[in-house]
Amino acid sequence: MGKLDYEAEQPALIEKDRESFSKRVLITVGIVIPVILLLLLFGFAFKVLLLVLAGVLFAVFFRGIAGWISNHTKLSEGWSLLIAVVGVVGLIVLAGWLIAPQVGEQVNQLSEKLPQAVANTRSQLEQKQWESSCSTRSQKVPKKYCKEEMVGLKSLSDLSLLPSAYWPICT
Repeated sequence: MGKLDYEAEQPALIEKDRESFSKRVLITVGIVIPVILLLLLFGFAFKVLLLVLAGVLFAVFFRGIAGWISNHTKLSEGWSLLIAVVGVVGLIVLAGWLIAPQVGEQVNQLSEKLPQAVANTRSQLEQKQWESSCSTRSQKVPKKYCKEEMVGLKSLSDLSLLPSAYWPICT
């Protein structure tokens, strides 16, 4: 009779476990979602705060220049601010105009030399890889790593040009 009582209570226990699990899942979701939302809010708020800070810095910069102009001339603060903004923008444009030819030339030089630098770096890395895999004479190196293409040699007789420490003993 004890076995029958256990079988009768088993569905009730399973239902109680489901309710308990559901409550735990809801509590977890209820904690995780607000935390994620707060982190997203802080991420967006951080960007907004950075923009506000940048705006304040620009305002202080331009108001300082405008104050100086206003103190040394009979212009109002508004006109002095306009002159300060136009003057700073004009200086930036002038500097860009003066520097642009040199920057353009350097970009052209970089576009010519960059592929060569990449090729040189690639060949040096391949050489280093070959040297590390075949660095000593006593090291046994599989045939696949002893190919002529690994070091760019025209023939195996060119190995004599390398120091003996780099000669591999191929198996």
